[in-house]
Amino acid sequence: MSSLVKFAGARLIHQVDLSKFSASVEWSIEQSGMALRLAGAKAYAATGDSKDKEVAEVVGNQRIYIPLGILHTYKYESMVEVHPALYAMGDVQIPRIGEPGEDLPLVIRLRAYGPCKPAELPWLVRVYLLD
Repeated sequence: MSSLVKFAGARLIHQVDLSKFSASVEWSIEQSGMALRLAGAKAYAATGDSKDKEVAEVVGNQRIYIPLGILHTYKYESMVEVHPALYAMGDVQIPRIGEPGEDLPLVIRLRAYGPCKPAELPWLVRVYLLD
């Protein structure tokens, strides 16, 4: 049976390779100690004339991607959850489960229902470790 691993203490934060996250990504440990919170990543257009250019505000039916970097855990499986408000903004795709020792590219893909600003969310992704 699996259980969540608490990030309490300095040793458990070293179970995730933080150097593989994008430079713009800010990380912190949730107050509960149960998750690693990622925020601050930039959004880029996935299609059209502005493909791969930074997007400040997303328009309706626009497809974007938000690269967070690589999730690499050493000992534990990882479970990824996006901010619930992103689901209200559009169709969301992201890898959900990572195996220990493997590189999991963390990229949020979003097709917006209407105008939205994902950058204004306090966090984008929470990473949980499973034992």
